Amino acid sequence: MTTKVKKKKSVKKNTDNTNKKKVKSEVKPKISEKSLKDYSTIIAIVVVVLLVVVAIIGINIDKNNKKKALINEFPYNSFEFIKDQNGHWVTTMNTYQGDRKVPFYYHPSELDNLEYDHRINEMFSIVYERGGKFTVAYGAELANPDIPGTGLPAIAGLEMSKIAAYIFGMETSAGFTGEIEGGNFSLVSCANASSTNYVLEMRLGKENNIYSSKENIFCAIMEVTDLNETVVLADLMAYKITGVINMTKEKKAEKYSTVHRNN
Repeated sequence: MTTKVKKKKSVKKNTDNTNKKKVKSEVKPKISEKSLKDYSTIIAIVVVVLLVVVAIIGINIDKNNKKKALINEFPYNSFEFIKDQNGHWVTTMNTYQGDRKVPFYYHPSELDNLEYDHRINEMFSIVYERGGKFTVAYGAELANPDIPGTGLPAIAGLEMSKIAAYIFGMETSAGFTGEIEGGNFSLVSCANASSTNYVLEMRLGKENNIYSSKENIFCAIMEVTDLNETVVLADLMAYKITGVINMTKEKKAEKYSTVHRNN
């Protein structure tokens, strides 16, 4: 009898302790309304700041892109020039086969103050209208491997040949003014120029200039002191005969390429 009473008391005591533990574990710390408002305000401020930063970055990127576009897009007269990934200035020209994109090493604004003999345009036009061809004559001295930039005249000559072929549809050829050791090349010079064969002769000289030969008006002489100048003068000649650069300051740009040969 006494043993049973003790067991009941023991159970009751344990139950009370368990309830007390449960009550304690269910008690949660209270957060004031003021703290919640402050926390929300901080979050709102951070979000606004982030939005402002993103907007500023976006504006700067847009400005930089526009600056790059302005640098890489540079119109000249009625031609639009765009600088490609290779650093070439590319414009669209009207050719005998329709519009074609043509690359140049220099922008026309870099060359339009250089001296140029406009008789070159006149004689080239005569040969073109007669269905003639275009020939590049490299000075034999340009083949000397000891001269810095030996390959540049070839680039210049190729550029002018492309203009004659792609823009005007002319037959093209090339050769040297003298014998080249170890090579079998055609011999050609201003002496081979005629009303059906326009010749561009390149040579080393005392100045950087391009002018009509006094002996043969159907030949242009490209004289340079530095082979780098051959590319400069080739671009100049190309811009002149296509009319990108005005023949005179008073005269608007003329596109010779728009006057197609009647075949």
